[in-house]
Amino acid sequence: VDGHHTVELSAGTAAGVRYEIFADTQTYQVVRTIKYFPAKLAAPPIKSDYTWAPRSAAMVKLINSPQIPAGFQQVPAD
Repeated sequence: VDGHHTVELSAGTAAGVRYEIFADTQTYQVVRTIKYFPAKLAAPPIKSDYTWAPRSAAMVKLINSPQIPAGFQQVPAD
């Protein structure tokens, strides 16, 4: 899929909806999903493609130490 070697995973529901997930075999990151609807709905499948930002030290720092933007404040969860 788009230059990735992928593995396809699929799952379905009792209502007839089927999902296909394509994950890169090296990184395990999802690169495409497709949702299929039952034929009686005559709805086209929904396809989504994903692109991931490369890992970097700056990204790790951002994720591990998030900063609250100016003008915002952290509040306790209810």
